[in-house]
Amino acid sequence: MSATRLQPAVGTEFDKLYPTSVNYPLSLRLSALGRLDTLLFIPGVDVLPDGGTSGGTVTSDRVALRPDTLTTLMGLVAVWPDTEVTPERLARMRQKGAAAVFSVGALRPYRVPEPWEDIIVLQVTERTMGRLLGVGSLTVRRLLRRSSDEIRRLPRAIRLEVEVEARRMVEGINIMGYVPGKVPPRSDELVVVCADLDAIGDMGGARVIDRAHDGAGTAAVLELARQYELFSEFLTIPDRTLLFAVWSGARTGHAGLRDFLDKPVWDSDRIRSLIYVGPDPADTTQLRTLIGQKGWRFHMVMPPDSLAPAPEPIVLPAEPWMEVLRELRPEEVPPDPDLSEFYRRAEGAALGMVDSAHRLILREAIAPSPPVTLIGDTLVVPTGNRP
Repeated sequence: MSATRLQPAVGTEFDKLYPTSVNYPLSLRLSALGRLDTLLFIPGVDVLPDGGTSGGTVTSDRVALRPDTLTTLMGLVAVWPDTEVTPERLARMRQKGAAAVFSVGALRPYRVPEPWEDIIVLQVTERTMGRLLGVGSLTVRRLLRRSSDEIRRLPRAIRLEVEVEARRMVEGINIMGYVPGKVPPRSDELVVVCADLDAIGDMGGARVIDRAHDGAGTAAVLELARQYELFSEFLTIPDRTLLFAVWSGARTGHAGLRDFLDKPVWDSDRIRSLIYVGPDPADTTQLRTLIGQKGWRFHMVMPPDSLAPAPEPIVLPAEPWMEVLRELRPEEVPPDPDLSEFYRRAEGAALGMVDSAHRLILREAIAPSPPVTLIGDTLVVPTGNRP
């Protein structure tokens, strides 16, 4: 934004820090007790820390399959299909004394602001669960479909070691810059053009390529900022002031957007509209609710493929674990993903959203009116009655 020559939104700075929290699973080790062998499970291939897992060490030789009515799970590892793992169920497992919970299914990384209270939760594949039980993947699927409250002893005791950094007070960052309005009666009205900044990020020994959050929205906002700053140098546009912004914390409940809504850098009563570029299609209802409370006009510029199923993240072992995989199970080493098509589609999506957002900005920030005298480019930010 500095290179684009926008006016900083926070004094002389483009960034605004805000307090937030996030749960960081740092490392994970799931292994059978005894000698090191192929029952050392690999993060990103066999197992993944759940986004809300607590940290700690658990040793157990028994698991409870779908333990819904058992009165106590003291020392047991509860096993559930991933579709049945809910916050309410995890709370019940903890109250019954479960040592940990295995969520069986695909490995799906995600972030949460705070961990589940005092319980380790791991995502494991059906194959991993079969190796733990000494059965095949199809047997695991059948057991989890038909069994309930069944306690099974494992062929070998297992140990779970999870390190988590639960940051209950960290500084998130929003980045914002202005293109000042040029028409005096309207320059103190604001149009916000924004996008999400962040993706899931790596988790607990696994590399995550988050293909559903590829940064195309942020790229589009930066290109729009470049264009409108250039327009404003030679033309008497925009009429209203434009704020170009990217929010962090999108994967933890839209923390950055919420901070802006709670403490906007502009008088809230003079914010006319907000144009959201490239939001996650799964978040549209939540975004409408959050922004609708402010009474601003709200527009979403969706990615061209927003109606298609969201691509799953690519999860790979981090390099130290990749070395273990090469040594113990070389036949399972995944190839490096070819991301050329992914990048091409992301670039095309960004260009398409620039065109769509441009039409909205023209409608929101430029009002039909006779030519007026050009005013200077130094912006005085309205503060209203805010302290």
